[in-house]
Amino acid sequence: MNYTCAILWTKTRTSLALAYANRSACLYKLGMHKECITDMNRALAHGYPTEKRPNLIERRDQLLKLKRPERGSFEKTPKIPKSQKSRRNPSARNCIEVQNNEEFGRHIVATRDIRIGDVLSVEEPFACVVEKEVLFHCHECAVLCYNPIPCEDCTRVLFCSEACKKRAASTYHKYECAILASLVEYGMKPALLALKVALLAKQDGYKEVHKLKPATEERSDLFFISTVAAVLFHFLESHTDLFRHGNENHREDFKEIMLLQLQVCPLNAIKIYECVPNPKMHESDAFAAGLYAFASLFNHSCCHNVERTHHGSTIVLRAANTIRKGQQCFISYGFQYDTGSLASRQECLRSAYYFICNGDALHQTRAKMKDNCCASCRRHFREYCSRSSVHGVQYLAEEGRPTFERIWWSLVLVISLSVCTFSIYQVYKKWEQSPVIVTLANSGRPIYEIPFPAVTICPESKSDESVFNYTDIIWRWEEMGEVLTPLEKTRFEYMSLICNHYPHLHPTKIESFPQEFFDVVDDLKPKFALENCIYTAVDFNCGEQFVPIFTDEGICYSWNMLDRSEIFRSDVAHYKNFHQVGATSDMWSLEGGYRGNSGPDSYPYRAFIPGAVFGLKFNIATSHKNRDYACRNSIWGYKIALHTPATVPRPSRNFFRIPLGQSIAAAIKPNVITTSKRIQTYSPKRRNCYFETERPLRYFQKYTSSNCQVECITNYTLKFCNCVNFFMPSVQCFVIVGGVKMSLQNVTNGLILGENGTKICGSGKTDCMKMVNMLTPSMDLIKHLNGNFYEVQSLNNMTMDCNCLPLCSDLNYEVEVTQSDWGWKMWLGPNATSDQKELSIGRVARSH
Repeated sequence: MNYTCAILWTKTRTSLALAYANRSACLYKLGMHKECITDMNRALAHGYPTEKRPNLIERRDQLLKLKRPERGSFEKTPKIPKSQKSRRNPSARNCIEVQNNEEFGRHIVATRDIRIGDVLSVEEPFACVVEKEVLFHCHECAVLCYNPIPCEDCTRVLFCSEACKKRAASTYHKYECAILASLVEYGMKPALLALKVALLAKQDGYKEVHKLKPATEERSDLFFISTVAAVLFHFLESHTDLFRHGNENHREDFKEIMLLQLQVCPLNAIKIYECVPNPKMHESDAFAAGLYAFASLFNHSCCHNVERTHHGSTIVLRAANTIRKGQQCFISYGFQYDTGSLASRQECLRSAYYFICNGDALHQTRAKMKDNCCASCRRHFREYCSRSSVHGVQYLAEEGRPTFERIWWSLVLVISLSVCTFSIYQVYKKWEQSPVIVTLANSGRPIYEIPFPAVTICPESKSDESVFNYTDIIWRWEEMGEVLTPLEKTRFEYMSLICNHYPHLHPTKIESFPQEFFDVVDDLKPKFALENCIYTAVDFNCGEQFVPIFTDEGICYSWNMLDRSEIFRSDVAHYKNFHQVGATSDMWSLEGGYRGNSGPDSYPYRAFIPGAVFGLKFNIATSHKNRDYACRNSIWGYKIALHTPATVPRPSRNFFRIPLGQSIAAAIKPNVITTSKRIQTYSPKRRNCYFETERPLRYFQKYTSSNCQVECITNYTLKFCNCVNFFMPSVQCFVIVGGVKMSLQNVTNGLILGENGTKICGSGKTDCMKMVNMLTPSMDLIKHLNGNFYEVQSLNNMTMDCNCLPLCSDLNYEVEVTQSDWGWKMWLGPNATSDQKELSIGRVARSH
């Protein structure tokens, strides 16, 4: 653009030649080789410096040898075949004609049905002017041009070629050239189109332009128009030789034409805008205006059915909708039904074009056709069939086609559509059931990136026989008929939640237990004698790292498990210092694993080398006093549960046993499941898993399937039994008593209460807890059954659905156990006291 300005304003031939050469370099970089060569020739013709000519000529010759294809326009200007042109209006197609009546005046009507996209008219303007000061459009033909040439006498206009420049100079520009600067200075640039039409009045085609209506009767600005006409005439008379050789009649005729066109052009001129794929382009971005004899006859509608485009100054009118025979054709004057209210559009059209828009003339014209709905549907169906590319559809509405063939093709299409629909449905159903593709990676993960499993040990004996003998109590009560002391009855009631339950021995049927329950169970627990603890070939203090924890097996002891503050929420109630490990897992998470800067002592612990030597080893000493027969069906030993450090163990469901006097070795194989974050865009129902923080739990900080199941059975037990089992989490409430914050369990007669009135279930709720514990894991099965339980469920208005989906990125351990006799008495020799205790040995190690 800067070089074009230089070409427009330069005053010497040398400067003009340099400007042409510099612009040719820009055009070369833009890939406009034809325009580049043209500017090179212009530079050479205007005296390009001799010392620089060889380089310019060499570059021009190189471009000529390239023979690159010319850049085409975005759309070629369509042409109407000669056989389809209208006889009365050569620029129009013979499918439309001009009619005249009192209501619409002269207007365009379709003489036959017109399809969408059909070209109705291709017309050159009688005259056009570039209204905006743009440097890329020809003043003569308004085409887009990147290498225009200026007029030598003025700096206001540019031309796309020498041909346009000569044609303009020989007709009108030789007169307007001298007065353009004055017209712009006095603000009379809008009158340029009327001036140009008046200067071209002697050419062919003006007769049709002269017939356009000026709306003189409706105007109130005739004095202003007359003044503008007088000023224009004065400029032409004083600065040009237009009237120098003419007679008086010529002068008067020109005055009349000028006055008429100053009224006609504002009403009938059509704005010209770019035909480029620019979504921001709009009518208001028009750069020129032209006067078209035929296109100006189209009336306006806010819901027009004819669309116009421009190719340079050539206007092309196409059908925007299907136009029926006898229907009027409308274009838009720049106001559409969605650009404002009806009143505002009417006011703008009245002030600019001196007519009152009736709201929607197009719809009124359609209503006059009295086209019923059935006929319209048939026409649309016939049109669709004739244009469809689907084989067989065109035969359905083809005229002259036998009825049998139409029925046959209809059946073929229906069967084909049915098969396609069924196939698509099957594919969608398959995707609906399994939208995620699971692939197993063959490459393993280093052992040091996976935590060692948490080990939870639960004694089969639940009480110290020297303090409380469950078997002796049953024998004395049931067989001997002795009367138990209140202390013995209380202890028996409490221990019945952990040991085997005998309903006929519980006449009291206590429904809830106080806080004393935990104290009694803690006092009666057998001594847990864990010895010789070794991990990764390093000894450690068993009593410090194996911490007590309440599980569904009573009091157990856990190692390498996360602290209770990292598993449960802050308002969950706990007993004393149980489940406090004294370490944090800041360097590890279940989904992310260990951080890059985590050290070898990071918690939870991990093994760096597989094998039994680098695993966990311990001995358990069991006193003969802790062999209860009735509590656990005469089964002695220990249950071992291996689980991830972030989950609460369920030893009653997933365990292996260490018998007395045996050596047990457990080989562990970890299974790590990782899921791409991109899968998170699917809903959990589709991917059939949850991410760690995706589903919040009431009692637990982070989601795991095991924690969800514990919470689920807790909620159902609370709902159906109005209490929870002793090992289930409950939320502790606090109250202010005398200015002191106290837990609610201390002010409610010793009952442990949560935010929902949570109580610890007593022996009277044992049957209820067993029913919930049995039915909760098998919900999918019992949904198909109809029993008393579902009557209770419907009464409580609950839906038995835990929806405990697995974690998308999960960790679990496969365990392979080997067992052998351990001759520990021979090993200890004289120090063995077989009458006092039994020894067991356990080994837990990573297999690979």
